[in-house]
Parts: sequence; C-alpha cells; structure tokens
Amino acid sequence: MVDNSKSSYKTSNSPRFCTGVFLFLISNYAIILKSRFGGLKMENREVLEALKDFGRVYIVGSFAIYKALCIDSAQNNDIDIVVKTNIAVSKIRKRLEDLGGTFVENNNHKGFRINYRGQLFDIWRIKDTDAIFKQGFERKYHNITDLISSFGFNLYQVCICVEDGMILATPEFHKYSRTQQLKLINHNLSNPEYMIDKALKINKNVVAKK
Repeated sequence: MVDNSKSSYKTSNSPRFCTGVFLFLISNYAIILKSRFGGLKMENREVLEALKDFGRVYIVGSFAIYKALCIDSAQNNDIDIVVKTNIAVSKIRKRLEDLGGTFVENNNHKGFRINYRGQLFDIWRIKDTDAIFKQGFERKYHNITDLISSFGFNLYQVCICVEDGMILATPEFHKYSRTQQLKLINHNLSNPEYMIDKALKINKNVVAKK
C-alpha cells in the first residue's frame, strides 16, 4: 500500500538529472531539460520518424523516467508513445504495419500495441488518455504539459519530445529526482492497484541504480 503523500523509498537529496543537462523553469508549471536522448536502436527511431508525420510525438512512461534520471535499464518491456493529433488511430496503425510492424492488441487508451523488429510500442493519442481515470473524471488535454501533470504518480510526470530531444517534467518530478520519494498526485485512477504496483517497481529500480 502506498501512502497518499509518499512511499517508503528514500535516498539522498542530490538531483538525479544527467550531468550537463540545462534546466529551465517555466513559471511554476513545468521544467524543461534540454538534452539529446539516446538509448534507441535505429529501427526504433524508424517508428518515431513515421509517427512524426501525424503530429508531435512524445515518449512517456518508464523509458522517459530512466532517461531523465540517466539510468540504464533493461526493464523497458515496451516504449509508451503519445501523439498530439486528431488523425484516426486506424491510419496511424496502418502506417506502422506498412512499415513492417505487427499489431499485438488494443491498449487501454483507445490506441494499440505493436511489435516492430522485436520491440513493443504502446501508442495512443494524447486526447484519448482519459481511459486511465475513473469514469466521470474526464479532462481536456490541450498540450503535453496538461497530460503529464495529470499522471497519477510524481515519477510519471515526465516525457521526451521526439522532435527536438527535449525532456519535459513537472515540478513534482523534479522533487522526485532529488528524493526518490514516491508520491500519489492524482487520486482518480481507474485501476489504482495496477498503477501503484507499476510505480513501486520503477521506483525500486531507480533506487537500486542510484
């Protein structure tokens, strides 16, 4: 069970952001870390380049977390990608299948999971992210900062902008990078037990890699 404010995991107060990364504070809302990100195989970049034809593309989830904290991890079973677009999901899926991807299943965000050369990708549109919340708690997402600030736990509130390699994070994620204290931000998750379990596993890996 996770406390509403923080978990039992705690390490030092030193920031975990990559050496040489530049921090910019945008009012009190978001932090941008200007950094080129690596760790993607060339074939994975082919998927990202294809998705850019549909709109702005962002990597979220564990891959973004580990990259922002400069942690090498083999724990990324899939890469979560959101696209800011109004184009039908079916057209996005067809493009990736034409590229050589294999459809695996639909995901919980009205998007799909696809296997491309052995790497799994979970892909959905930013506008469809309400699926993670309880019914009746719908939000409107005008941009990526609206999206990441709505994620349930502080360690999830980070993403990578594929177009320019920028890492965008909320102040809550910045605090997490210093303390590794897991904090529940949004209490309106549709499947809290599953999200808590995932967050605890990622947090444990972050602490172990420190």
